[in-house]
Formats: sequence, C-alpha cells, structure tokens
Amino acid sequence: MRRLGLAVALVAFSVATPRAARADGGDERPMTRERPTLLWMAAQLVPSGELAVGTHGALVGLGWQVTPLLYSFGLHRRASPWRFLVVDPMARQSGSIEVYAAPELFAQPDWSLTLRPGLRAYYGLVARGEYLSASLGTSLQPGPGRASGALDVGLHGFAGAVGLVATVAPFSDLAPFMLTFRFRYF
Repeated sequence: MRRLGLAVALVAFSVATPRAARADGGDERPMTRERPTLLWMAAQLVPSGELAVGTHGALVGLGWQVTPLLYSFGLHRRASPWRFLVVDPMARQSGSIEVYAAPELFAQPDWSLTLRPGLRAYYGLVARGEYLSASLGTSLQPGPGRASGALDVGLHGFAGAVGLVATVAPFSDLAPFMLTFRFRYF
C-alpha cells in the first residue's frame, strides 16, 4: 500500500503541464490549474465510509478513490477535457467519464483489503452538477474465490463533495450490496 501511495504521489507531481502558446500570442487552450499540493495529497488520504451487506452480515468499511484518467464532456469547449489524477470538481460533476481504482478496507475478523477497478460516468442535473449530479458506473468486485461484476448508481451534491452511492454485485460472495457515503476533498 505504501508503494502504491508513493507511486501516485510521484505521478501526481508530473501532472498538469501548461499548453504551448500560438504564434499570434494567444493560447491554444487555457492553461490547466490542476496541480497537486501537499494539502491535496493529505486530503486524498481521508476515506469515505462504506456499509456492505453480504453473506457475513453487515460490514463497515473505509474506501478511497484514485482517478488516473478522466474525460469531461461538460466543460467549455476551450478547456482541455482531459484530467490525469488531479480532477477539479466541475470537470467531474458537469459531465464526465472516468477510469478509477477504489481501494477498500472492510472491518471483518481478518480485515480484508480489496482493490476495485472500474469505469463511471457523471451527469450534471442541477446547475451543471454544481448543486446535484448523478453517476452510473460499473466495476470489478473482487472477493474470496471469485470476482464479480458490479453496477453502481449515485447522487452527489455540493459539487461532488458529498454523495450516496449504491453498488450491486449480484454474484459477489463477500458483498452483493454496498452503500457508500462519499465525502470527497478535492
């Protein structure tokens, strides 16, 4: 886990290089301002709470999310639609598709740590997602013995700072249903 965190931090420092200027003095696109800071990296360590219901009863857990790649279709056409690791709230909530990895730690007798890779789309519902947005995603839910496909649907408010996501993995041995209260620092 330490190696993963170090790799993410090193890649995050190399993200968001400015665009080159055109010959007439104008910019091709506005420069992106998404730069990782120490405060941003510390905020990414704050987990979201999870409640998983499965064959072992109800499990309480903690979850994080890493977004290595995001394409936003809800931004102004002059803004770059691509984000790598550092994603501003408007790029995500106004309308986007992201590739993500979600490390999760569940409090059960053996404290299982899983990594759930997936793909998720966000759609701005009110004020281009600033007040309310919805998400629909799919992921691979690992489990003891076999992995299962999962489908999630969520509602997010306050530019994505808080949200409620329901995940269904019907063939999962560990957690066929999860409810996640998202609290995301940007």
